[in-house]
Amino acid sequence: MNIEKIIVDNFASYKGKCELRFNTLGKTISIAGNTGSGKTTLVIDALTFALFGKAYGSDLEKSRGWVVRGPAGKAYVELVFSIDEVKYLVRRSVIASQGRSESEATLYRVIYDGDGEKITAVARGSREVDQKIRELIHMDYKTFMNTVIVRQGDVSGIVEAKPSDVRRIFEEAFGLDFSTALEKAKAEKNLREKRLEEIRGEITQLKRRISEREEVVKQLNSLIFEVNNLNRKREELKTEINKLEDEERTVQRELDETKSKLLTIEEKIEKLNEIDREIKTLEENVLSYIKEVEEEDEYRRRYNDRRSKLSILYEAMPQIIEIQNAETILMEKRKLQNDIKKELVKIEYEKLINELDLFKQNIEREDEIISKKHKLKLRIDEIKGRINVLNEQIRELDSIRNILDVAIEKGEITSCPICGADLTIEKAIKLSDHYSNEINTKIEEKLKLEKHLSVLEEDLDKVEYELDKVKQYKALINPTTEKIRRWTELNEKLNEVSLEIHDLEEKINEEGRALSLRLGKTYTYREAQDTIKAIEREIDEIQVKLDKISEEKVRLSEIRSTIKKLSEERSRLVAETSSYNIIKENFNKLKSKLMEIDKLLDNNREKLNSLSKEIGLIEGRIEENKRKLNEISRLEEELNKLNKEKESLEREIRVYEIIVNDIFSTQGLPLRLLRSRIREVNSYLQNYARKLLRDIRVLIDLSEDKINFKVIRRVDGIDDEKDLSTYSGGEKTLIGFCIRLALAKALARRIGSKVRFLIIDEGLGPLSKDLRSSILEALVELTNEYDKIIVISHMEDIRDSAVFDSRVNIYKDENGNSKIQIPE
Repeated sequence: MNIEKIIVDNFASYKGKCELRFNTLGKTISIAGNTGSGKTTLVIDALTFALFGKAYGSDLEKSRGWVVRGPAGKAYVELVFSIDEVKYLVRRSVIASQGRSESEATLYRVIYDGDGEKITAVARGSREVDQKIRELIHMDYKTFMNTVIVRQGDVSGIVEAKPSDVRRIFEEAFGLDFSTALEKAKAEKNLREKRLEEIRGEITQLKRRISEREEVVKQLNSLIFEVNNLNRKREELKTEINKLEDEERTVQRELDETKSKLLTIEEKIEKLNEIDREIKTLEENVLSYIKEVEEEDEYRRRYNDRRSKLSILYEAMPQIIEIQNAETILMEKRKLQNDIKKELVKIEYEKLINELDLFKQNIEREDEIISKKHKLKLRIDEIKGRINVLNEQIRELDSIRNILDVAIEKGEITSCPICGADLTIEKAIKLSDHYSNEINTKIEEKLKLEKHLSVLEEDLDKVEYELDKVKQYKALINPTTEKIRRWTELNEKLNEVSLEIHDLEEKINEEGRALSLRLGKTYTYREAQDTIKAIEREIDEIQVKLDKISEEKVRLSEIRSTIKKLSEERSRLVAETSSYNIIKENFNKLKSKLMEIDKLLDNNREKLNSLSKEIGLIEGRIEENKRKLNEISRLEEELNKLNKEKESLEREIRVYEIIVNDIFSTQGLPLRLLRSRIREVNSYLQNYARKLLRDIRVLIDLSEDKINFKVIRRVDGIDDEKDLSTYSGGEKTLIGFCIRLALAKALARRIGSKVRFLIIDEGLGPLSKDLRSSILEALVELTNEYDKIIVISHMEDIRDSAVFDSRVNIYKDENGNSKIQIPE
């Protein structure tokens, strides 16, 4: 695999689109720039973002705050790489909005034809692209970082770690850390041991329950004998109930016949009573008719009096209607008068005149306010720009100070984050204090600017408020003028309505006096209508009464004839109902006998129900015992299954004991595999030691639980083995560098990846200037193994070394944005 080109757009500190073509820069490339300028961001973080969707060692969700500029926006990376002369292009972006992020990814294959380059998509979406890239390069993110990239921390971490920790580092690099598998095996073994204990308990309980079979069979036989005796008693009781039911049916037939006779006589008695009531009613009607006929003359006098009064009211109705109409119009006019007065009060004429003058005065100040607003905005923008610059400077200074504070807290000798020079603890403390003072100075300046900005923004709010008021006054002028015009119109209308009301009141009073003289009183239209209707109803009632009297004169003789016929029929019915009491007495005797039979039947049926319930309960107990026997049979089957599961678990536990104690333990399979990997690393290590260390040989020695480094210096033809701690910091760094390169080479071979480029990120910082120069010259010998060797450093002597085919400078402009510069 080799990288040819990388493009970033709004990625981390890179604003806008930036491009770096590695395929035009030769085999050895220097990436130089000050600390924090964006070197690692461009070469490593953008590279891992494009390939694996990870930046700054984290996935997109965690690294979004560093990758995307600001709380919302889009970051984009495009990478062109080749594998076995086949070129690929991967595009990946992340969009952040409202605390959430969405990612997009596409992988293309670049194809050449007669028309030039063409791209064809081979994977879309983050998951599919991640899988395809792993298949192509045979590496995941962790393996890629261990194989392709050498960092200062990786180098020092290997040579300065404890022997037991070095073993852990090698195991993690080769994927031989079986601690998770060991813990899983222990957990599986514990689960099976726990289940085995549960099964043993269940087996004990099952055996106890199965032992109840004999007692259940004995109880079942006893219940079957008891239910047979109860069934015999139930059949005897059913026979007795059948006899009583036959007797009940015979008595019931006699009772029904007697009841039919009684009903016939009762119908005749009811008819007799009905005739008596009818005769009484007819006799009362005769007396009433005689009385009403005697009142006929009085009804005729009242009829003529009501007709005369009705005629006078009909003649006066037109005049009453005219007065009514005038009063209706008068009420409408008075309502209109009150409405106009209310509206005049609401308009507030004097207040409107004053408001109109105020509006005109404020509108004349509009141009002056707009000019003041423009000046304030310019000043606010200027201050905000300065605050943003101060925030970026504070952030960079705070980052450097934090690096120093961590080293001071651990009490470790560190190097300057800017120049890489070694620092004592005292110098580190002074340098940290210096950066703290600078930060405090800039914070004070920022606070003063923010305070002044707050005052200016308050002034701007006041100006905006004044401008809004002017706009409101403009909008209110026309409505206010319209209200004044409306007040004038309403005042004139009020005078007209008042004159009309006065004329109507005089007309109503004059006509009301004339009507009172004619009718004896004053009638409203409603009173006249009600009086007419009342008189008409009374005339109709009198006419009905007179008609009824005429009819009753005719019916009087008919009623007397009807009374005679009813009397004759009554005498016949009295003779036919004389035997009622004898039949009634016989009916009551039969009814009593039937009740005695029903009582005996109810008693026997209750006994039968009780027996049936008792039989049902016993049969239920029989079924329950049968279910118990079936359950015991099922439990015996379950016992057999549990015994088989117990034997299986015991075998599995023995297997897991072998896995835990013999295979995944630190002295088992991991140790054998690690020895194989160490032999391979040692072969590459000797090769790199010859090229870079000259008279020093390094061997990796693996004991049972730790790794030691044997360092042998050849002096005057004699091998002298000394402890690694006796070598200088530069020599230890160089030794760690060789070990790191050998480890990367072995990893690449193991995964079958043909990586053709190497990135060294600040890996030569702790070395002396002369030693750095020697290492750079030795790196040239690695160009037969790698097509590209990229060295990232902030040190000038590395940047200017003649071993590099190309130099790339990374710097930040005045706005804190990272920029790329390739010198001619």
